[in-house]
Amino acid sequence: MLETLWNVITFIPWLLWSIVTGIIGFIIAVFLFPFKAIIAVFSSIILFFSPGTVAASPAPTAITNSPAQVQIQVPTVALKPQPLNYRKASFEQLDKGTELFFNGRVFQVVSNKSAIIATRPAIYGDDYSNYSEDLVFLVSSEPLNVLENDVVRVQGSYSGIQEYKTVLEAEKRVPLIKVDSYKPI
Repeated sequence: MLETLWNVITFIPWLLWSIVTGIIGFIIAVFLFPFKAIIAVFSSIILFFSPGTVAASPAPTAITNSPAQVQIQVPTVALKPQPLNYRKASFEQLDKGTELFFNGRVFQVVSNKSAIIATRPAIYGDDYSNYSEDLVFLVSSEPLNVLENDVVRVQGSYSGIQEYKTVLEAEKRVPLIKVDSYKPI
């Protein structure tokens, strides 16, 4: 019952405000712009029946500071992928999850869902399709349909460092990229 009484009490000033502003708007429109008086009528109706105006004044409730009632919404922003900075990736100076893109040559196919790719362009004469050094370890949730020496454009997220052993038993540490998409170029 108190909630109903509170809703009526908070509704009356809103109703009066809507009527007064509607009338004032209509009078101004009629005198200044007689041909636009219809717009004033419609704007008053829209203002009067705008949704959520009554709901903006809820009944008073007890205020508690319980952590369960506190919700913070962080807006999600789509981040643009940035070019791979191999040095920062190698020294783990990138945040995990950073979206990256780069071109490279498949150096070694490790499995059907992972490969090692060389990302540093090596220019020999007029051939710009060669890449050497600056190795990156790619992992994918789906099979990577690539062969050794394929040149691809990769977009993915930085996932830290991957350690692996070479054929000669040397320990290597290279940036690990989770592949979102790739295409041959």
